Amino acid sequence: MENCFQLRKSSVSFWCQHSTSTLISVILFTLQFCSPINGQAHLSDQDVSETIAAFKTSDVSKRVMQFQKTLRDPNRREKLRPKVRRIILNEFGKIRIEDASAVRKIRKIIAPIMEFYDRKGFYEIFLLDHKSPYIMEHSGVALIITTGLILEAKTEDEILGFVAHEIGHEYFSIYTRLSEQLFVAVHKNGREKALSRHFAKILAILELQCDAFAALTLYHLGYNQRAFTEAAERFSGEFPADPEAYHPKSKVRRRFVEKLVPSKTSADRKQTGKLLKEVQSYLKYKLNDDF
Repeated sequence: MENCFQLRKSSVSFWCQHSTSTLISVILFTLQFCSPINGQAHLSDQDVSETIAAFKTSDVSKRVMQFQKTLRDPNRREKLRPKVRRIILNEFGKIRIEDASAVRKIRKIIAPIMEFYDRKGFYEIFLLDHKSPYIMEHSGVALIITTGLILEAKTEDEILGFVAHEIGHEYFSIYTRLSEQLFVAVHKNGREKALSRHFAKILAILELQCDAFAALTLYHLGYNQRAFTEAAERFSGEFPADPEAYHPKSKVRRRFVEKLVPSKTSADRKQTGKLLKEVQSYLKYKLNDDF
């Protein structure tokens, strides 16, 4: 998507200008501003297996309840909302769809995740008219979703998984924020290929952590925990990755989730999704099926 990496850079600038104390205060906030569904980063088998070991558990519910308990109160970020809103509208205002009915329908789909993590109605949803499937969490106060993600999804479980992944970025923000800032600084310099490569790898591992957060959450709630990574792999052929992306390859993400959560789970549960069909029909009508 055009402007994605520019949004990430402007967001780093935003945090640097508006932090109130030391760098430590900056890294406590979420920075996951450009989340293409597919990516370019390469991880070793050891990277993947060690990340699996860090999250694999015989008691998924206990681990997820720990996520829920330790995820910080979202209201602490309320003061950021006006500035974040201006950043998003500056970058994507021309393709934003202002349709309250569409947003309400999307909120109904993602409600199970938002309610579980006590974020119902807190994230402002920005719906963008773009054919590629993208979702971006911004600073714990905004969720940017393209029409492509909604129209290309086959089940509500897929969308729930992507949203849970974004909440994962909020949960792991203490890692993500500093890594993002360093990655953007190195990229801006343009001559530090080795550093860029290694920071991209760190960010790719953080993406797997967010996949773990999402998969365990969906399993606990009784949804198909593999649906979103299977969707990512499905999208990869039709929608080439942003060249600045740092997500692991979609096949790596799918296999990661398959190994993380036992196979005899809710993974076979089908979610045809009445709500998804409803919002898809609505968007196609609004876009005159010209998408």
